Amino acid sequence: MNRSTSCLGIFVLCISIASVFCQSSSSWAIIDNDFETIALANSFYADENGFVAGGTASGEPLLLSTTDGGQTFTNQNLYGNSHGAFMSIDMYDSQNGVAGALGFLDVFACGAYTHDGQNWNSTHDDFICIFEDCQAIDQNNMVMIGAWFSIRDPNGNGVMISTDGGNSWKGHNWNLGAADAHYGWFESADYGYVSGGVYPETSDTSRFHQINPHVRLDKHTKRYVVDPSPRDPSLAIDYIAMLALATNSASQFTALVNITGQGFYFNEISCTDQNNCWLAAEGIDKSGDVGYIFHTNDGWQTYDIQITNQGAAFVAIDMLTPTYGWAGGALLQGNVTGAFDGQFWLTQDGQTWSLVDQIKNFFPFTISTTSTSYAYASGISPVGLCSFASSYAPGN
Repeated sequence: MNRSTSCLGIFVLCISIASVFCQSSSSWAIIDNDFETIALANSFYADENGFVAGGTASGEPLLLSTTDGGQTFTNQNLYGNSHGAFMSIDMYDSQNGVAGALGFLDVFACGAYTHDGQNWNSTHDDFICIFEDCQAIDQNNMVMIGAWFSIRDPNGNGVMISTDGGNSWKGHNWNLGAADAHYGWFESADYGYVSGGVYPETSDTSRFHQINPHVRLDKHTKRYVVDPSPRDPSLAIDYIAMLALATNSASQFTALVNITGQGFYFNEISCTDQNNCWLAAEGIDKSGDVGYIFHTNDGWQTYDIQITNQGAAFVAIDMLTPTYGWAGGALLQGNVTGAFDGQFWLTQDGQTWSLVDQIKNFFPFTISTTSTSYAYASGISPVGLCSFASSYAPGN
């Protein structure tokens, strides 16, 4: 593995937003680079129309819109937000959406919402907010999944929900032991799934906050760093993969899948209805890192593993229909051309997956699929002391 730009396998993180789209008959390719921009998530509601969420290098929150598939971007109007970053975004349609925030002891709301697709209003304030995922279920119901710290709830961990279009928010802890909530999918405010778990933290927690198994935030410099180093197989016992059913306006949680001490960790989940779901996962076995895609067709009463990808990790997944969707992750060990190689996997039957493309030093973290011709991804690239955004499009 080539780590010529690394320091002990740790990289200052340059986060790419993949305004990325892909056609099934072609591959993923770069179309532009925008430096000094931290882009963490994206959501597209039409083939070439969507939003990018992140922040600037100076620590200001950033929401960008595009109507030409990422060729050009327009900075959105943010009300009541002057510092921080957005790490998740979801658009219900062209006008209604929500974005979850990342902030530490800063004067910054925990998220933002819009009802006209142009102007974004703040959700609520807490001392610490880490909302890795969010969903605009419809015009009135919105959720943010992650952790928060407030005076009344210093150990908030689960779902923050609004049932009045973003005007008021209430947090509900999922209370599933040591497991942390990270991602979710909701059919309605009263029925949804939340995924997450526990992975071994290897960084100094007084200096760094671990965003996910591969990315951490330096609390002192406010920069992100990425560590693609191989995981220690002996740490498999420290992993927990957890999936829960959320009901009653996300106030009640029931554990459906609990895999403890076996080297599994759950990432993004995507469902087409209550019964049919796919889940991106990662972990370790005796050989090192492994990526998985879990699947159920009976609402997690039973499940199977559709992919076991040795030396890799799966983080992102988005199913357009019960038969068509994309999954993204990275090859961390083996025949890689950089610190890691980003991978894009496609299914056209909902059961079997094909590796469509592999991109040097691009780790897709979110994927937004709008049709069988267009999909967009956001990810990370450890290529120097900078933060930037990259756009991708299909090759010919």
